[in-house]
Amino acid sequence: MTFDELLVRVVDLLRRQGRVSYGALKRRFDLDDEYLHDLKTELIEAQRLASDEDGRILVWAGSGKTETEKRRIGESEKPSVEFRAASFESSQPAAAFTSNPDRRPPTGCPASADN
Repeated sequence: MTFDELLVRVVDLLRRQGRVSYGALKRRFDLDDEYLHDLKTELIEAQRLASDEDGRILVWAGSGKTETEKRRIGESEKPSVEFRAASFESSQPAAAFTSNPDRRPPTGCPASADN
C-alpha cells in the first residue's frame, strides 16, 4: 500500500470514528515508528485534518461531522412526530372497494323521479 493509499484509509477511519490511538494505527496498518511519524506530520501539520492528544491519540479536526457525532446529533434532533405518507393510504387494495356494490363510490348525482 502506498503512502497516499494509507493516508486515504486513515482519513476515512478518523472521519468515521473521530479519534484513534497511535498504537491502533500501528497494529492495524503494520506501521513502524518512522512511517507513523510521517503520517502524523501529514495529517496534523500539512493537511490540518487531525490533532494530537497527549502524544497518544489522533483526533479528527477536518471539516464535516464524524459518524459518531452525526448519530448523536441525529438522535437529539429527530422530530417527535414523523410524517408518513403511507399512513394515509389504505391497507386494502382499491379493488376491494369496487367489487362490493354497497361500498362503491358514487359515480354521479342520483336520477330524479321527475325525469
